[in-house]
Amino acid sequence: MENYISSGNDERNDIEIRRKIILLYIICSVGIMALVPLGILSLVEDFPTLGYFDLLVAVVLVAICIGLRKTGYHILYSYLGLSVVGTLFVYLFATGGANNTGHLWYYIFPLVTSFLLGSKKGALLTSTIFALAILVFLLQDYSPIIIKYSKDFKIRFVFSFLVLSGFSYFYEYAREKAQQQLVMNNTDLEKLVWNLNQSKDKQKETSLLLEAVLDGIPDIIGIQDRHHGIVRYNEAGYKFLDTSVEELKEKKCYELIGRNAPCDICATTETYRTKKPAAIKKYVEENGVWLDVRAYPIIDEQGEIAYIVEHLRDITKEKQAEEEVQQAEKRYRSLIENTIEGFFVCEIPAGQFLFLNQRACDIYGYTLQEGLELTVFDIVSSEDHERVKNRIQTRIEGKGLSSERQTYNSVRKNKSTFRIEISTSLATFQDHLVVQGVIRDITEQERLEQQLQQSKKMEAIGLLAGGIAHDLNNVLSGVVSYPELLLLNLPEDNPLREPIQRIHRSGQKAAEIVQDLLTLARRGVKNKTVLNLNDVVLDYLKSTEYETLSSYHSKVTTETNLDKDLLNIEGSPTQLVKMIMNLVSNAAEAQPAGGEITISTRNQYVDVPIQGYEVIKEGDYIVLEIKDLGLGIATKDLNRIFEPFYTKKVMGISGTGLGMAVVWGTIHDHDGQINVESIEGVGTTFSLFIPVRRDKEPTKQEIIPFEKYFGGNETILVVDDDSEQREIASSILTKLNYSVTSVSSGEDAVEYLKDNSTDLLILDMIMEPGIDGLETYRRITKINPNQKAIIASGYSETERVKEAQGLGAGKYIRKPYTLEEIGIAVKEKLTK
Repeated sequence: MENYISSGNDERNDIEIRRKIILLYIICSVGIMALVPLGILSLVEDFPTLGYFDLLVAVVLVAICIGLRKTGYHILYSYLGLSVVGTLFVYLFATGGANNTGHLWYYIFPLVTSFLLGSKKGALLTSTIFALAILVFLLQDYSPIIIKYSKDFKIRFVFSFLVLSGFSYFYEYAREKAQQQLVMNNTDLEKLVWNLNQSKDKQKETSLLLEAVLDGIPDIIGIQDRHHGIVRYNEAGYKFLDTSVEELKEKKCYELIGRNAPCDICATTETYRTKKPAAIKKYVEENGVWLDVRAYPIIDEQGEIAYIVEHLRDITKEKQAEEEVQQAEKRYRSLIENTIEGFFVCEIPAGQFLFLNQRACDIYGYTLQEGLELTVFDIVSSEDHERVKNRIQTRIEGKGLSSERQTYNSVRKNKSTFRIEISTSLATFQDHLVVQGVIRDITEQERLEQQLQQSKKMEAIGLLAGGIAHDLNNVLSGVVSYPELLLLNLPEDNPLREPIQRIHRSGQKAAEIVQDLLTLARRGVKNKTVLNLNDVVLDYLKSTEYETLSSYHSKVTTETNLDKDLLNIEGSPTQLVKMIMNLVSNAAEAQPAGGEITISTRNQYVDVPIQGYEVIKEGDYIVLEIKDLGLGIATKDLNRIFEPFYTKKVMGISGTGLGMAVVWGTIHDHDGQINVESIEGVGTTFSLFIPVRRDKEPTKQEIIPFEKYFGGNETILVVDDDSEQREIASSILTKLNYSVTSVSSGEDAVEYLKDNSTDLLILDMIMEPGIDGLETYRRITKINPNQKAIIASGYSETERVKEAQGLGAGKYIRKPYTLEEIGIAVKEKLTK
């Protein structure tokens, strides 16, 4: 079969022609085997025309096979065979063939013609047979022998045939291009072979030259065969071994050191094993020298080692220097690793890190391996990239070689940003010029500096404002007082009344500005009283100032959410009212199209300092929060909003520029802090934290009867990690006639209840270090499943609080404690 298929296939033909001849044989053979039985079947089924046509085509295909076998003219027989097959396909398409399947043969034609004739000629012949199919469609209504095809079939046939024809054309076109490239590559290879043959003549000359070069090299060069046999050494090798060529004949390399077998640790042995270059450093006791031994394989045509070139270099001095460097590096690394600052070494100009100490990795949150995959541009914010590039370029150009400090915005692994200070200098690292530097996190330092600068600025402005206000008051006395006296003496119809009233109103406005200046100048609050901030808020909302503001901003509504158990503070009602008025006024003006202002108060115990606009320290606070849904404050303006006269409003129309400065002065005079959260287009929230005062009863506060909260000397165990909170809770509960014991951790509470009992637990939810309130309650319920408890925390109610309540704990109490709230919660749980 193989001889039949390849017959007529001249071996001188390229592979492309041979493939086409084989395909032509296959097509003819398959056609003959298919058409003969199909023709006979058609004759039997009384389709004589189709039967004779099939047999005729089969005969033609047999003739093509014979002619192709004798002559090998594949192009001629390709055209002949395709013409005959195409004629058969057109006939089958026109008559429908057996069972109306004649059109299926049409789809074979584009694939065969493209491969046998090429993309262009194949497309031409395919177009011809496609045109004949269209002609069949056009003549089907005029000839009785042509099968009638539906319109739907015509559309689907035309589309599918064109798709298949296009695919055949483009596939063959791409294959032809690839074949052309292959031919070009073969031509190049032939040229290369020719060049290699030409180089053989030069090999002898090169060999002699290499011999001379080897003997001229001061290092030891040796050549061994695949069995460790010594072929030769250069002159330096014979000198080192103190031997000659004749003495080394037929000797093995390992025999030179008195061994009967190859060394276990040897560069040559390793190269024999891996067929790859190998290197070791070896100490030769007989000579007292260190050698750098390297072995390089020479591979034969079968991929086996033919020879090994051994290169030995005396590195005794380098080894001694290396050990000294290692000791110095060890001391240097110890110093670098134990410094409190981050240290790095990076390439220039790419900025790739070559070395990082542990502190640098800790600053950014990376492991050492992760850090060494980064560049300096990965840890510096994108807006500072250009500065970094310029600094590196300056280093490369040799300018500014001394160590200089630069500050940048930096990015941690978790994408958070912070401020760093980098001090860099040029250095040599692993024989390359690099930049080394120290990284220091200065975020907190800059924040403190800004806070100090702001405080000094406000203090300086306050002193200046105090002096100015004193002089202005003297001047304004006449402007405000005299118009009042004049108006008393003028009749109602006097034309001077209106201008004098304008002067009086202007004087009053100026007096209000002076009053704000005095507020800035005053440090500390005199005549403090104990008060409840809810009362101050309500007093303001009933004031004429608020009514006037509401009339100006009629589309702005005010909602309140005041904690009914709000603790007391000590301060000045007058200043606090003015502070609230300024914040509410700003909130209203930030919503020109209308909106909502929310004023809320709450008690809050701060367990951990809050890093906000200012640092809110640990302690008990009442929090006044004023929130609007207005324009918001731009980030670049946030640091300046409390400066006097810094305003985005029109001076003299919608503000004096002193309102926020008064807020700043007032809150700090009350030992409080401010937090500001603002998003442009979303709104702004001012949170004012004022310390709670427990040492005094509120002025004018009615005594609240608490007899109904009295206990019956029940035992209560207070569990809290904060000693002050334990003392406050114990004092309140003792006053309510309970017997109180306190412990400082959940573990202590569990141990206490193993030997003692208590009627009620008061559990702090967050206790560090150690187990929290939920875990404490879980362990205690294993000792006493019916143990009663209530939960307390300075945070908002969390899922863990709810989980503790699901285990049986009672009401949740938020710190700071109030007598009424804790009394009700304890009484409810004990009587439940």
